[in-house]
Amino acid sequence: MKKHIFDKFADGVCHHTKLDKGAIFNKSKSPEIVLARQSLFYLCLDRGLTRAMITQYMAEEGYDIGGGAIKYGINVIKSLIGTDPDFKIIIDKLSKV
Repeated sequence: MKKHIFDKFADGVCHHTKLDKGAIFNKSKSPEIVLARQSLFYLCLDRGLTRAMITQYMAEEGYDIGGGAIKYGINVIKSLIGTDPDFKIIIDKLSKV
């Protein structure tokens, strides 16, 4: 239902981080890829997508993840926004998609 929003945020995050879109949908634990993936979760939830929707759309892209991991990632981003003003600016910019 809101897949187009998910796709726009995924494209925006990948463009900003200069990552290939497929990179955020593989099981890499590289810190920059994990942060990009967590940013995607945060942006989607902030825009009104539910964790269930995010889980579904991630699965459609080939990445199986549970709601708990999504919640953890969102909390990581919330923490970064609260402590890093530059990161807040980046997230604010990406949220305007």
